[in-house]
Amino acid sequence: MEGLLSHARRCEGSADYTGAIDTYLRLGPVHSRDPDMLEEAWEKAVELASKFVPARLPAVVVVAASKLADLGRHEPAADLYLGADMTKEAVDTCIAGALWDKARGLAADLGPEVTAHVSVGRAICMRVCARVSGVWCATYV
Repeated sequence: MEGLLSHARRCEGSADYTGAIDTYLRLGPVHSRDPDMLEEAWEKAVELASKFVPARLPAVVVVAASKLADLGRHEPAADLYLGADMTKEAVDTCIAGALWDKARGLAADLGPEVTAHVSVGRAICMRVCARVSGVWCATYV
């Protein structure tokens, strides 16, 4: 992991922001078991895209947010989407992470169709919860 991080930093130092972004996004659980470090690297890729390569921002956000969601970090993933004005994707990420209050709040700004989408997602989750232990239900609903 340190090799990739130092390569990304060298790219940044030489103003090769595309190279730095690509290197940060290459990092994954096979490179580190530290989810905080991975989150930081992926957020750095988004930051660089936002500042220096704005045309790539939506694609970089999708990759970084997907990686965060894969690690179970749905809230920071949703926040990345929000930072790129990708509210529908943020709502879907909140639904996937059972972040119901945040999903409902975002959906309210998008209209009744998205609000219904959140309600359906929550109903499905509750049906699944009814089939599993109370510990899981208390955690996710």
